[in-house]
Amino acid sequence: MKPKETIKHEVDNIATALSYAFIRDPLFNAFFPHNPPHCPLSYYTFRFLVRHTIENGELALTHIHNTCVGAALWLPSESVKRSFADEVRYGGIDMLRHQGIAAILRQMSASKQMAEKHTALLPIPHYYLSVLGLRPEAQGKGLATQLITPMLERADSEAKPCYLDTHNEANVNLYRHYGFDVVDQDLMKGSSVKHWVMIRSPR
Repeated sequence: MKPKETIKHEVDNIATALSYAFIRDPLFNAFFPHNPPHCPLSYYTFRFLVRHTIENGELALTHIHNTCVGAALWLPSESVKRSFADEVRYGGIDMLRHQGIAAILRQMSASKQMAEKHTALLPIPHYYLSVLGLRPEAQGKGLATQLITPMLERADSEAKPCYLDTHNEANVNLYRHYGFDVVDQDLMKGSSVKHWVMIRSPR
């Protein structure tokens, strides 16, 4: 993993890569249903998440020809919750200005639902994989393993479980490959978007 000061210079490139990685993600399509393609809008969400993770967690990046094509964003469980000051500090105002209040409210509702399940299903210290994504042209090259393995090894060394959410059924078997098990499956309230919670016990 790169030093955080180095990563800070890549925030825009990381957010752009993730916006393309999630271009067909059901949840992000629900966030921005009237504005395809979704990349220009989801960029601001991912920039927010990247900036928050730089200060509070760990990022793993992968590059092709010196261009960031994917990232994994990890948070220790004690840093998952964000204050109002955090929302402003890491880019919430930019999100509001570019995405609009309706999209912000949809994202807040989804975040609340996921946070409630998160707290209930894994109340002990752990690591949270908040985002894992690769640009479409970088998928199928084994790069996901490079992104996810270092923190899984760290979690194992500290005897801590790992937690993640996914809203794309195609990802479930991918995460099973890395030792995650589905512990909860439901629909997001007010939508047809499916939500899987997966937990990996330490090895």
